[in-house]
Amino acid sequence: SLFTQTLATDHTDLLADVVRDYWRQHCYGLTGTALDWVEANWKTPDTLRAKVTGLLGATEPSTQLVPLGDLIAQTLEERRRHLADLKAPWAAWMAELMPLIESACAAKQVDGRKLQVARTRGWCDLVTAWATTPEVDVLDIKTGFERLTTQGIADVWKSGTPLTHPALDAMAGLQRALASLPQPDTALLRHAAQWVRHRFDQEKRRRAEMGFDDMLQRLDDALHGENGDRLADLIRTQFPVAMVDEFQDTDPVQYRIFDRVYQVEKHRDDCALLMIGDPKQAIYAFRGADIYTY
Repeated sequence: SLFTQTLATDHTDLLADVVRDYWRQHCYGLTGTALDWVEANWKTPDTLRAKVTGLLGATEPSTQLVPLGDLIAQTLEERRRHLADLKAPWAAWMAELMPLIESACAAKQVDGRKLQVARTRGWCDLVTAWATTPEVDVLDIKTGFERLTTQGIADVWKSGTPLTHPALDAMAGLQRALASLPQPDTALLRHAAQWVRHRFDQEKRRRAEMGFDDMLQRLDDALHGENGDRLADLIRTQFPVAMVDEFQDTDPVQYRIFDRVYQVEKHRDDCALLMIGDPKQAIYAFRGADIYTY
């Protein structure tokens, strides 16, 4: 670090400037689907800053990035392929399943209070519309997700062997499958976080400024650098006993520092690390504090 540094307690305005730089360089030139996605999901630089702030500490800085428009196209295509594969059998399944349920209802094989033809047809129509409309990725059939399953049909069946069908087996996992579809926002926010982190660090160094997070990160980097063993030994010798109050608010970087210095798993007899905390008081999740560390 430079010999003279200013400790800045609030870099909010600088971070806002950096995110606006990212927006100008990466979003202004977008067109078509990529621009539509940014307008729908990121909306403004301020919205993007709120989304990306919590990722900066866990992201490696980089400027060698795929153009944002290309990355949006790639991630949307990956999601489209997964969604198309998921939708593929459902229209045919609904065309097969509805007559079977109508027949069972007509034969009074099911409890009519729990399964009605009209409601079931509504569910099947919604699933068919979802399956045959490529751009639609949201499906909400409410209680149909439970009733149109093998177990759901068995629960209302009154006589004979309950109806079976591949759609009933697959419906049990459909909501989970929809929730696990590739999320474009994950990769795209990482793209923004990598660029913003690099520019943010660059600007702070140019101004000879550092924040509290920088103090932690630079110590962590030094402890894991080529002279890390010597530095850890010096700190441990000078401070053989450390008492960390409010430990429930420890974040991963802070814990790496403590562990590097005091080597917790080795149970050394020349030092001690005492951790005092209350999990019910954890308030710093917004900046990466991890209750599972506690």
